[in-house]
Amino acid sequence: MFKVIRYYVLRPFFIWLVIFAIFKSFFLIYHWNNISSENLSEIFSVFTNSIKLDISSISYLLLLPLLFSIFQFFINSNIVKKIAKYYHLIMIIVVSIINVSDIILYEYWSSKISLKAFLFLNTPSQIVATIGVFKFSMIAIFILFHFFIAKAVFEKYYFNKKIVFHKSNISFTFFFLLSATLLTIGIRGGLQEIPISQSSVYFSNNNTLNVASVNPFWNFMNVIVQNVNVDSKQYEKMDNNEAKNIVKRFYEIEKDTTIYLFNIKKPNIVYIALEGVNANVFKAINNKKSFAPNIENLFSEGYFFLNMYSSGFRSDQGMVSIFGGFPPTPLNSICAQPEKFANLSSMPKQMQNINYDFSFFHGGDASFGNFKSYLVYNGFKPIIDVSDFSKKEKTQSLGAPDEFLFKKFNEKMKNKKEPFFSMIFTLTTHEPFDMPFNKNVSDEAKKYLNTVLYTDSVIGKWFKEVKKMPWYDNTIFIISSDHSHFHPNNYEIDASERYHIPFLILGKPLKQEFIGKTNNKIVSMVDIPKTIIKQLNLNTDKFKWSKNMMNPYENEFAFYTYVNGSCLKTKKHNCGWEYNWNKNMGENCNSEKEKKENQAFMQVLFEDYLNY
Repeated sequence: MFKVIRYYVLRPFFIWLVIFAIFKSFFLIYHWNNISSENLSEIFSVFTNSIKLDISSISYLLLLPLLFSIFQFFINSNIVKKIAKYYHLIMIIVVSIINVSDIILYEYWSSKISLKAFLFLNTPSQIVATIGVFKFSMIAIFILFHFFIAKAVFEKYYFNKKIVFHKSNISFTFFFLLSATLLTIGIRGGLQEIPISQSSVYFSNNNTLNVASVNPFWNFMNVIVQNVNVDSKQYEKMDNNEAKNIVKRFYEIEKDTTIYLFNIKKPNIVYIALEGVNANVFKAINNKKSFAPNIENLFSEGYFFLNMYSSGFRSDQGMVSIFGGFPPTPLNSICAQPEKFANLSSMPKQMQNINYDFSFFHGGDASFGNFKSYLVYNGFKPIIDVSDFSKKEKTQSLGAPDEFLFKKFNEKMKNKKEPFFSMIFTLTTHEPFDMPFNKNVSDEAKKYLNTVLYTDSVIGKWFKEVKKMPWYDNTIFIISSDHSHFHPNNYEIDASERYHIPFLILGKPLKQEFIGKTNNKIVSMVDIPKTIIKQLNLNTDKFKWSKNMMNPYENEFAFYTYVNGSCLKTKKHNCGWEYNWNKNMGENCNSEKEKKENQAFMQVLFEDYLNY
């Protein structure tokens, strides 16, 4: 009975593995000019790094053949074999078209198939007119070339093979369930807590190699899933020009200038991103009690922004906001779409022009939310995550607690070349808050606050140790969050407290006049990249959604999104709009003008998202 499973699942599994390797070879050969300067071991790493996504893709492809095996068991007919044959032929055609499309699109857009490519399918005549009849014909021939090679492999090792078996209910049930289990594990990329994403195959500073590693079928399915709820008109509430003019007014400034914070031109920057820490854990914000006393003690040594707000509610959203200055859309993640984020400007890309190195430290899986691929694309190296910690250190379900994270940072960064930008992204304050001190605690808010106290104690101790580093005197430290949290007081989804985050700048290069001072302006985390880049006298023209927090002429506001809604916070109101319910949300949101301003932001932002 194993022969049935071998025929319908195991044999085509290895055939598809070979076909995907051949198709990757075509991609690499076609774009050889982009990779010819790389050493051969780096190029061949495409094939080893891509295995997980290949397995995931093949597992999807073999779900139907697994069902065919049931019919074969009960019917034992050549009809089932023919159905399986035509299924694989159809999938060969599909994958051939996708792979060739990827190869050609990368030449023009430096990305694989995206939603934008799907939109062009509405006007096939324009596609032909754009690329020309000759090239279109060559593409068709290239697709056929793919198809016949893949078909030849199947003909030799699959279609012409006979299947003879003896019925056994017990053995068939066993092998069927085993195959179903293995395919399920294969689809999600293993038994790890976080399902597989593009991040698992990103490994190189050469983006062509990273793109080649992403399985074309898997990427195609991911684009469909990412955009299953995308309606280009879903946030359109007014004339597009009117919406753009409303948003434009918020970014108009009387004078493009900046107040400089640093007393050296190119300080090192260590950015501590606290996982989901709400600003209301600080006494300076809640006026009652501090749940992070060590960090709060540092306020007297730095410059603290009292009214900083996150742009969204997830880590992947926070990363793109911090580095790219791009606000998140409610239902879609640009971080999970390399074909889109490759078109975004970023702070790391700008700072590399003045020789900054970038590194990233996290106790969890950097593939979570797919931000590892985003980090690799933007030049972060090394990227330290859960795989770099010992089994003894990985005592949380998501990875290594923060004490080991900061220890790892000190080990790796002791003799770091300057100037550098390094992010330490904490983990312990992420659900399920599974630390020993929470073992007998049932209240979730209390668990959260206990982990905040723990991370705070780790940072307090670390700040005493980091002063011994040879680069300490040249380093600016930033303490903020990747997003906020509904704890500690279970804030409503549209409440501004739910998005309130800390933002503290300190370090030897901070000018004396800012030490111990606070800034009361309403600002957003999407303003971070433009502000830092301005401090380094770099160009910020492409950061259209970001403001310079150190320009006294900038308008005060913060725009943030959540599932099915968004809010625009100003000095007068926190006006939100819930798109599913079609009603106002937030505080002091009374007038039509306020509602319209928020809707205009969402409409223009979503149009930008679709255009990337």
